[in-house]
Order: sequence, then structure tokens, then C-alpha cells
Amino acid sequence: MSDIEKKLNALSQINDSHLQKCIQYIIGHFEEEISLSHLANAVGISEWAVCRRFQVHLGVSPMKWVWCFRVHLASECIILTPSWSLTDISVLCGFNSLAHFSRLFKNQFDISPTDFRAKNQVKFPTSSQLQADKYREFLFDSQLLYEQGVLDKAALAAISS
Repeated sequence: MSDIEKKLNALSQINDSHLQKCIQYIIGHFEEEISLSHLANAVGISEWAVCRRFQVHLGVSPMKWVWCFRVHLASECIILTPSWSLTDISVLCGFNSLAHFSRLFKNQFDISPTDFRAKNQVKFPTSSQLQADKYREFLFDSQLLYEQGVLDKAALAAISS
């Protein structure tokens, strides 16, 4: 289960339907411009009430939560889609500026998106590069990554062939 999935599961335990609707709106519109007034209108409560619910239940402002969600989503995209440019990922996740994305990413993770990508780059060795025992261990680990949702079926098939 990814970091985002764990956090969203924890959020589902909060018993505030307005907050749940705000979060559902953010998840459904994360790539769009989201403002406090958008959230208030989507849920049918005042901007003050939106802010209060986020502060009471999550300890942050609604907009800070939006930006943190986007940054965490981007971190998963960086890992899972290494061929995509950071610009494409930032736009996909709702950022209008690569500089803004990079600044928030570094503030959140204490590492730049470029360094994060390099640190988390998954390299798939071929069977000819590994001894038989190491290759079996690698296949077992790959199966675990598939079961955890890190690898899709195509990646697992490419590794296993």
C-alpha cells in the first residue's frame, strides 16, 4: 500500500462528512486549480467552516493539504513513471510552475525531485547479469513488489522473461 493510500485510509476514519466531501473533491480535481472558495462551494459550507474542519481534524489549512497531497502524488509518479519528465509530472499533479513544484517537494522531503528520482530509480537486471540464486531472489522480490502494487503485470512479465 502506497503512502498516499495509507493516508487516505486514515482519513476515511474521520467522522466529518463535509471534510470527507472536501477531500473527495480535491482527489477528483487535483490537476485543476483549487481554491478555498472552490472547496466551500463544492461542499456547500462557508470558507471559514472548511478551514476550521481541516484545522481541527488534520492540523493544517485546506490549501496546505492540497499542496501536500499533490507533492506526495508526484513522488509516487516519479518512482512509478521514470520515463516522464519532472515538468510533465508537476503539471499532471496540478502545479503551474516547475519551480513551485520543486520548492514544495524539497520542503516536504528534504530532497530535490531530481535527486529523489535518482535515489529511487529502479533498475532491472537481466538474467545474464545475475547468478542463478540471485536471479531467483530477484524474481521473488519482484513478485512481492507486484503484490504490493509497485509493479504492474507488464513490468513483472518483463522481469520474469
